[in-house]
Amino acid sequence: MPLMKPSFAAMGIFVGMNSWNSFILPVLLLSKENRTLPVFLETLLSPYKYYYDLLLVGAVFSMIPIVILFALFQRYFIAGMTAGGIKG
Repeated sequence: MPLMKPSFAAMGIFVGMNSWNSFILPVLLLSKENRTLPVFLETLLSPYKYYYDLLLVGAVFSMIPIVILFALFQRYFIAGMTAGGIKG
């Protein structure tokens, strides 16, 4: 089990990033009051006017949880990548 920590950390990062950035399922299942951040950012795009200021702020805010998740699991993630590269 201790050897599996890096792979669990990498899997946690990828699963967290995948669920945070999901788009199709929230569009289909959630009502307009319960939108997720990627769905809300898509509603800011229209053929008549683009709200670039809100899109950029929303993009930065949507990156914050993923950066925090990576910072928490960084040592395990890097250890898993370097463990297979040691020769000897």
